[in-house]
Formats: sequence, C-alpha cells, structure tokens
Amino acid sequence: MFAIISLTINDEQARFMLTFSSMDTWLFLAVIASGALHAGWNILAKKTGGNFAVLFLGQVVATLLCLPFALWYMDFSQLRGLAILFLALTGFIQALYFALLAKAYRFGDISSVYPIARGSGVGLTALVGLLFLQEHISVAGACGIAAIALGAMLLGFTQRPHEHARLSFVLALAIGLVLAAGSLNDKLAVGRLHPVTYIFFMFLCSVLLSAVPALQGKEQLRAAWRQAKLVSALIGVGSLLSYLIILFAIQLGPLGYVAAVREFAVVLGAVFGVVIFGEPLGRSKCGGLLAILLGLILIKIA
Repeated sequence: MFAIISLTINDEQARFMLTFSSMDTWLFLAVIASGALHAGWNILAKKTGGNFAVLFLGQVVATLLCLPFALWYMDFSQLRGLAILFLALTGFIQALYFALLAKAYRFGDISSVYPIARGSGVGLTALVGLLFLQEHISVAGACGIAAIALGAMLLGFTQRPHEHARLSFVLALAIGLVLAAGSLNDKLAVGRLHPVTYIFFMFLCSVLLSAVPALQGKEQLRAAWRQAKLVSALIGVGSLLSYLIILFAIQLGPLGYVAAVREFAVVLGAVFGVVIFGEPLGRSKCGGLLAILLGLILIKIA
C-alpha cells in the first residue's frame, strides 16, 4: 500500500496532496479516532438528557475555538458561487442535526438512537457516494459497508420497550437522513474550501440558526452555563475535532469508506450505554457489534 506525497508551499500555507491506492493505515486510524471522539461527546450529550442549551453552548465553544484558525486559512476569493451555497447548507444541516439529536436523546436510549442514526446514515451515505460522486467501491468494501450498516441497525433494534420507542426510532432515522445529506455537502464543499474555513462557517451558521430557540429558553441557558460549562466545552471540542478529522479524511478517501469506518463510534456508544447507563446487552446486540468489527476489517483490506 503506497501513498504519494507532494508538498506545495505558497505564501499562506503548506498543503499536502496525497493519492491512495486504498485506505491507508494512518487514514483508517484517524477515522477510528474521529469515531471515538464522536462517541465520547454523544455520551456527554446523553448524560445531560439531551439538553438543547448544553448542546447550543457546545456549538458556541466550537465556533470560538475555530475562529483564529479560520482567519489564518481564510481565502475570501473562494467565498462565492457554490461555496456560499455549501456553507449555508452546512449551517442549516448542523442546526437541524443538533435539534433532532437533543430531542432523540430525551426520548430514547443512546444504545438504540445512536446506532440506528449512524447505521442508516452509513447506508445512505454510501449510496450517495455511488450515485452522485461516482466513487469506486470494491466488492469487499461494499460488503464491509453493508456489514457495518446492518450491525449498527441491529444494535439499535435491541432497545428497551417504552412509550416513546416509536418516536425515538423515527427521530433516529431522521438523523440518519440528515447525516447522509451533510456528508454529500461536506464532500463537495471541501473540494472548494479549506476544511478549517468550512467547519468554522458550519458552526457559526448553526449557532446563528439555533440562537432564537436557545434564547427563548433563557433560564435553561443560564442553568446550563452555571452547571454544565465543562460538559458544554467538552462537547464543543469533541464535535469540532471529530468533524474536522472527517473533513480532511473525505478529501483523501472514498466517502462511503470514511463514513463506514467512522461508525466504530457505534461500538463505543453501545458499550458505554451498557456500562454507564445500564442499558441491556443481549445476543442481537453482540451480533451487531461483531458485524461492525467484521465490516471494519473488510474495509481495511479492500
């Protein structure tokens, strides 16, 4: 497995351009790390009971952290035409994602909501890559993606019966649809914009769109600031880093592979759900975990 690296230096920055014969080990591990970060901040979000104010403050933290780096990498000549459209769409998608996530975690277990959302998102993202981006995926890679998607969904269907089970299931599927739309937008956008610039505008637009509902609950916002500042900060840092890794990764590898490998987060989410929240662990959940691990192996050797 070989990677050809060329370094081009201009007045503002150094960029690495790599071509891959397949998914290199370091890229594979970087996406795994992104999944771990993603699972971590979702665990924190669930521990707050899906508190929208806490998630909103997390987005504010991510925006402020990203600002100086965005200014450094900003190329205003790129902010025109389709690039503006991609930025507007990513802000809307991110705001919708956080709103749906907060509601889903109020009504469902993380070990069901998280896998269903991520698993359905993986399948739809791979389909998007094939239909709209003409990405090449090998037979082994396609089997790996399918195994991860099915394994994740299998994990999600082991949820405890409760009065909001149907609502949490619908919300999880809606999140999966939003994730697939966001992945397509991300892939197209990072071909025109630096990932740091893109992610800054994503969080900024999301904060602006979420500000009205957040400010309508001023008491909840004040309470979140007093009682959960650290949690909000960790959610902001975790979401920023996990997403930024993925943006760089999809510049270098097929969207379907990257999205699927990231779902190692589902394994961690399920494990944390059992250990931290006492959620049930049955045969079907174990089968789902094994299917995801098999899928990761297939993608690595594809």
